Amino acid sequence: MKCKYLIYMAVLFSAVSCEKEFSLDYFDNASESLVANAIAYPDSLFSVSISNSYAIKDAPIKVLRTFMQEYSGDYYYGYLGEEWTYPHDILKFDFDSTGNASKTYKEYANDQANVRISVNSKDEYGFVYNDSSCMYESDYRPKEGDRIQLVAEWYKDSTLYEKEEVRAEVIVPKKPQIEILDIRYEYKKRPGEWNGIDWQYSSGCIDTVAFVTLKLHDITDIRNFYRLKVSTYSWAQFDRGDQWGWYPPNDDHALEPSDDPEDGWFLDGGYIEISPVGPFVWHRNDIYRSKDALFKDDRLVRGFSGWSERFSNIFDDRLFRDGEYIVEIETRLMMGTDRKLRVELQSLSEDYYQFWKSWMVYRITLDDDFAESIYIHSNVNNGFGIIGAVNSDVHMMDLKIPQQ
Repeated sequence: MKCKYLIYMAVLFSAVSCEKEFSLDYFDNASESLVANAIAYPDSLFSVSISNSYAIKDAPIKVLRTFMQEYSGDYYYGYLGEEWTYPHDILKFDFDSTGNASKTYKEYANDQANVRISVNSKDEYGFVYNDSSCMYESDYRPKEGDRIQLVAEWYKDSTLYEKEEVRAEVIVPKKPQIEILDIRYEYKKRPGEWNGIDWQYSSGCIDTVAFVTLKLHDITDIRNFYRLKVSTYSWAQFDRGDQWGWYPPNDDHALEPSDDPEDGWFLDGGYIEISPVGPFVWHRNDIYRSKDALFKDDRLVRGFSGWSERFSNIFDDRLFRDGEYIVEIETRLMMGTDRKLRVELQSLSEDYYQFWKSWMVYRITLDDDFAESIYIHSNVNNGFGIIGAVNSDVHMMDLKIPQQ
């Protein structure tokens, strides 16, 4: 009897322990496919980034590094105030202070594509390539509810036989609504040593946190996807002679300016701007926290650059469908004066929401040798990238700490 069971077990193990080799031809074929990235904002000129993809084994190291900067959202910034005035999170990632593309981006930008869009299946727009920004630009300004269909074509050689064509579409979402109901302040000593998470959350900050109560109003009759951005920032006078450049915040040893922004690029990285009254350093903190279930995401098993584990500032409306939702968040105040709070509720197109959710999982697995492969969501047919749309409700106010 035991012999029979042993035979059954042997057959079972032989079935589940077979080896199979997988070809990496897919990655070879991925080289030189088109990558299309664009985010539509109401009343802002619509532009598109077209580039060529690289297989991992073929990509220049600097391009791989830049790719990571491109998609990391609230971690890297192009230059002072860029994301606020031109908030293309995944497009304007590697530009100088004049808006020109860096040499890194130009290494894989494609300037030979034919790009066009159709809006609401009737109006058509062409694009012109800008050599400085490496972007395809149009005179179209998206409107709420517009259905944008994009087509990009590229011939790989002069024979005009081998053509790459990608297609994508997106609908511009309705404008969301958010209110700031209350702000209270508490003393909370910031960590003085690196512990992997709180250092980034507290660098450049003071021992005061603000608890901000917000009310979110859901857009009715449809399923909605949101991103809540909360920033605190301040200005501080900075006196180091007539030198200027990027500096690591709160680093007394970094007395010499650097030409490389990454030398001092933290969540609240400082930027030195020469003004008529002297140089000032700009501090900014985009990280916040909350215990509310609205932000819970169990897939994020690790924190990332100051963001808490199992916390995501991107969510849908399942907890307050067609209604209102009150939530309290905590954010730490910055050093300096003229402190301000910026609250922005973004309504996202569904594909852009899915992109962010997949990217957040991917970015915490980069150093995990045992992690499963993560598919980063794309809505670009026959290519890579994301064509998304965002509509925002923004509020700004001064932060006044009560005198004791």
